[in-house]
Order: sequence, then C-alpha cells, then structure tokens
Amino acid sequence: MYVLNKYKLFSAKAAKAFFVALSLFALFRVVEIVLLAFTDSLKPYFLPELCGLLDDFASLAYCIAIVSIPSFLVFIFAEKAGTILIVTLSSFITLIELCLKIYFVATSVLLDEALFFYSWPDVKYILESTGLNYLLVLVLLTTFGAAVFYLLHKQIAKANYANWMLSFFPLIIIVAIFNRQVINLSVEGNKLLSVEISKSFFFFDRVHLHIKRKNKNLSPEELKMAAAFFHKQHREKEFVSDEYPFQSNTQPPDVLSPYFNLSSDVKPNIVFLIVEGLGSIFSGNETRYGSFTPFIDSLAKHSLYFPNTLSTCERTFGVLPSLLGSLPYADQGFTKANGKKRYPKHFSLIKILNENNYQASFFYGGMSHFTNYDDFMREQGTNYVADEKNDGSWYSWGMSDDDLYNTAFKKIVSGKPAMPQVQVYLTLSTHHPFTVPNQDFYFKKFNSMLDTMTVNEKLKTEIKSYITNLSSVLYADDALRRFFKTYSSLPQYANTIFVITGDHAMPEIALQNSYVDCYRIPLLIFSPIIKNPKTFPAVTSHWAVAPSILALLNAKCAIQMPAVNHWMSNGLDTFPHYRCNVQMPFMHNNAAMVDYLSGNYFLADNTLYNISRGLNNKKTITDDNTKWIVKERLQNFIALNHYVCYLDKIIDKKSVDDFYNRKK
Repeated sequence: MYVLNKYKLFSAKAAKAFFVALSLFALFRVVEIVLLAFTDSLKPYFLPELCGLLDDFASLAYCIAIVSIPSFLVFIFAEKAGTILIVTLSSFITLIELCLKIYFVATSVLLDEALFFYSWPDVKYILESTGLNYLLVLVLLTTFGAAVFYLLHKQIAKANYANWMLSFFPLIIIVAIFNRQVINLSVEGNKLLSVEISKSFFFFDRVHLHIKRKNKNLSPEELKMAAAFFHKQHREKEFVSDEYPFQSNTQPPDVLSPYFNLSSDVKPNIVFLIVEGLGSIFSGNETRYGSFTPFIDSLAKHSLYFPNTLSTCERTFGVLPSLLGSLPYADQGFTKANGKKRYPKHFSLIKILNENNYQASFFYGGMSHFTNYDDFMREQGTNYVADEKNDGSWYSWGMSDDDLYNTAFKKIVSGKPAMPQVQVYLTLSTHHPFTVPNQDFYFKKFNSMLDTMTVNEKLKTEIKSYITNLSSVLYADDALRRFFKTYSSLPQYANTIFVITGDHAMPEIALQNSYVDCYRIPLLIFSPIIKNPKTFPAVTSHWAVAPSILALLNAKCAIQMPAVNHWMSNGLDTFPHYRCNVQMPFMHNNAAMVDYLSGNYFLADNTLYNISRGLNNKKTITDDNTKWIVKERLQNFIALNHYVCYLDKIIDKKSVDDFYNRKK
C-alpha cells in the first residue's frame, strides 16, 4: 500500500513533467519552422513539423519512461530528491532538444554519435568558425535550462493525483515500445524524416547504439573465410596471405603514360588541389543545378578528366588517407587510427616519393589538428602549415582560398626548388558558413548566371535557395583560376602534374538528392606536359589516384617502389565509355558504413540501386538475393577493415623494412 501511494503521487508528477516538456517541444517546433524559413539551405516543411508533434509525443513518452525508473526508485525513499531528479532529467532532455534543433537548422544534418569523434578543441573550433561566442551561448543555454528547471519544478509541485494518472505509465510504455520500431528506420538523406523526427530521441538512440556496438575481432577461422571472400572479389590481384588480407604483390597497371610527355631525366612535381565540397551536382556537364565552376570546366578540356569519380567518405576526414594512401578506413576514419600514438604500418604516395628524393608539403587553412590532419600528414613526412586562420574580418571555417594559396607562394612555392615537390592543398571557403571575401560580388555573379539558365521556374527557385553555398563555389573557382595564373609564372610549372578534386560533395546540397550525389566529385589531372587530353566516363574513386600516379612515375622515371602494396584500388579506369567495375564501401560522418558500391549496384543504407546506365540513372532493385550479396560484401569489408587497422595488419613489417632499407 505504501508503494502504491508513492506510485500514485509520482505518476502525477511524471505526467505533469511530461506535458510541460511536450508544450516546450511544441514551442521548439514553431521556432524550427521560423528558423527554417530564414535559411537559404532549407525550405520550411509545415506538414512534417505537424507530424513531428506526434513523434515528439511518442519520443518524449519513451524518454520519460526511461528517466522515471531511477526517479521513482529515489522517490520511494525521498520524495523531494526523486522530484528534483525527474525535474532535472526532464529539463536536460528539453534543453538537448532545443540545442539539436538549432544544430539541425544550421547544418541540415541530424547530430548523432559523430559528436564523440571530436575532441574539445575540435568542438571549440567548429563553434568559433560559425562566428558564435561559445561562452555567450553557454550562458544563454544555462539560463534557459535554469528557467525550464524552475518551470517544471513549479508545475510539478502543484501536481495533484487523479484517477487517470494510474494509466499514465502503462500508456507511455506502450507508446515507447511502438516508437522504438519507428526510430530504427533510417532517416539519412531523407529531409522530410529529418525535419519530422525528434532530434533528442534520435541523438540518444544513436548514442545508445554507439555504446552498445562492439567491434568483434575475427577468430582465425573467421579471418580465413573473410580474406578468401575478399580475395575472390578481387581476382585481378595476387594476395600474399590471410593474415594481411589487403597486402598484394600485384602492381597496378600504368594507364597514364600514353597521355604524358614525361622525361625520364626529370621527375615531375605533383600538386594536389582538394577543394572543399566540390561536387558533380554543380560542377561539370552532367549537373542538376548547372555548373558554377567555369574555370574548372575549362581546365577539364585540357586535362585527363574523370567526371564519375567517387569520394570514399561524406566528410573531409576521409580524403587524405584515401587520395594519398589508398588506405582502409579504420573504425573512425584513418586519420584517427593512431592509437597508442602510432598509425598502423602503411605506405602512401608521399612516403614513397619521400624515399625518391621528393619534398612534401601540406597547406590547410584551418586548425590542422582538426580530426588529426596534422598527425596523419606528419606520419607521411610532410612539412605543413598549421593553424593558419583568417584575420577576423569575416567568419569562416578558416582562411580564404586566396589566402591559403598566397601563404603557400610566400613560404615554399616561389623560386626553383632543389628537389622535386609533392604539395597538398586542402581548401575551406566552400565549407559552412560559406562566407567568402567580396561576397556581395559573388552574390551578383550568382544571380547573373541564374538569370541566363534555361531551366524551369521550380528548379530555378530551388537553385536560388542555395545562393550562399553556390556563390562560395564561384569564389573558389575564381581563386583556383588565380592560383594557376600565379603558378604558371613559376619555373617549376612546366614540369608539374596537378590533381584537382573535391574532398566530397557539399552535403547541404547533395543530401537533398541521394547518397550517390553525396560522394560524386570531379577529378582532373592537368599538366603542361599532357599531350592528349581526354575524358574518361568510367566510374573511379579517390582510392585509385595514388596507385596510378605511382605507376606512371615508376614507368617513366623509374622511381623505387615497394615490392608489395595494400592499395584498395587497382588504379584509375581509363575505359573510354561509362562502366563501373568498382568495389568499395563509403563512410558516413558518424563513421558508420552502410553504403556500398558493387559494380552496377549501389547500396544506399537499405535501398539497392542499379547504376548500370550511369550514376544519375538510378533504378531501384527489389531482388533480395542481389541485395544480400552486396550487404555480405559490405559486412565482410567492415570486419577486415577493423581487423587490419586495429591489429596493425595492413602490411607486414618485413615488407616495410625491406623498402626503407633497400639502399643500405
């Protein structure tokens, strides 16, 4: 009887907390609609917001059911302490929902366990790049949290028991059980569901899965089976062993030599220009929005151009290991695979070229320790530019592209280097918040281009909503034009090979269409020594670049190469027509791998597409057997990826030592 009375009284307080919190959630929906209406990357979605109220009801029911368990146990013995606990937890849920809604409006992305992949300096850097005073934000959120706590506590203190409250907990438990089935549906890339879903419940659910998820190490029998499965997929390679399943003594073919006037006497300089967010959705000939990169388009006509190139990750942390090292992903991206202060043994283009008397440099306009870019590039043996930021005249992710290029010219590019160079540039101007120098000029340029487009009004309105994003692309394209104008005046220009690509497609735009668009980026290999520019429509990836460039240098300049390699690709596909022979997974921002390309089949989460007629010509496949095969290949890679990176089994120590000690 004592416990029943406590239960009745606690039910009244929990019900009051639930309905006060639900009222605040409804208010946040209104705030979200207003904020969405004023952003240029999203349009207001009134119907999803209305449906979202039901989702808030179900999600909040689930959360209150969970936090009521410890609160009631405390309440049985100490009513005041139990009341304070449920008020505190309810206030925390409410505050988190507000923060996550603001984050979603600002980034167009639902926050999930990716939060835990960033250090506090990374988080601070992200906040500062938006122009927000994070201390002021902290004070405002603390004040708001205190106000919510006071409101909840005041309302709960007045809570009186009513007969209907006996059914409150059974009701919310039933609702919570049904809501669990809904939350397990993926919302990735679905803007309507992303708007509708309760942001806090999505976040808590993904964090729970992250904590629950355990990376299972392979037993010897499982490793043997997984390696055999992978080797069967890649019959073009001769693999060395099951213990090092990615290690092969098959060298990629030299497919680039026929297109270069490359002298065997002089090694060419190699320059990588990685443009933030450069996607094929707004660059090149096959674009949905028209091309906003006139200079890159003109350069493509004089280049080896691969319009159907895919990044390996939807965020920047994947580009350096993939483009420079053709490396697996590790559990959170390879740049973060330096457990115990060391990376798994591996080769890369820069490591190999360093051993062939190249000098390497890395130019990044932001905080180079962000997601361990500096640690990774140090591991390769580069000199790098760290912590170069803008002068405070505008807010951005880092220094402008022009400032980045000019910094490089001032430091090491000017003059005639004594050694051949490999330089890596990673730009930032086309990153959120998309603020660039002389922005009004590029707004006008954008509007002028839009006026000349022969597209229907609906599409034109859609393009117009991305004026801030696409005007920054126009700036980046102009900055690249200025870079080449300056570089062409340098003596080393005549013997330099430039690789221009995007790190990934701009998610604020690409995610509105499909995950194929999220990874699709252009790739250009330009050089004054190219003798036969050509376009190659076959599908390729960042994984293919380093193996093919090294094969070119080995064939033409006889550079020293390791006897074995771990390349995740056999090189660029120079077939003259569209085809897709690629086998590769993709990593999301939260480090999840749920997308996989297997020849003509692209698995996007749980949907399978046939891309045999082009990356833009996707057809949904309902064949369960085919989907099962593709999923098996994805799961097999996930297991091997964890195994080789976690246990340092990418390449064996003897092969590494043999390469570095060959001169001794």
